[in-house]
Amino acid sequence: MDGAKPTAAAGGKQELEDALLQIMQQHHHQSFHQRQQTERAKKDALRSAARVADLLVDTVDDGEVQELFVNEKRVELEARALLGTIARYRKQSDQWLAATNEINSVLKAEQLELSTLMVVEINNVKQQEHKRYKYRLGTVFPYLSTGSSKGADVAHLHHHCTEIGEEFGHV
Repeated sequence: MDGAKPTAAAGGKQELEDALLQIMQQHHHQSFHQRQQTERAKKDALRSAARVADLLVDTVDDGEVQELFVNEKRVELEARALLGTIARYRKQSDQWLAATNEINSVLKAEQLELSTLMVVEINNVKQQEHKRYKYRLGTVFPYLSTGSSKGADVAHLHHHCTEIGEEFGHV
């Protein structure tokens, strides 16, 4: 029986080695599959990241960001054009104001000259009327201008005509 024990111990050892070998093979097999899954996950993650990057680039190239930059440039150009237009309008307005002020000055001078001429003309008309009045007075009452006296009534009438002439500014 001494011989039976070593075989049972040898058979138990062999089973143990086989079990350990099987466990190691399973571990290597599971590790291999785990590495493959990890590699596939890495590749999928890289593909997804590349896809996201491509979509972002496409969005920037074809989309709103590029459109925003174009709009910003257009607004800047329009703002510069408007500033130029405002400067031209300001210059033109200043020229119009200067021309208007000059016209006003000329009109004031002309008005002053015209008023002066009107005053002179009014004085000339008054003098002519006064001369006509004296002439008519001399023709209507010739004896007054000659110095003869036809009575108090004629002197009174002459005095009355002089008052009327003064009333109307003819004297």
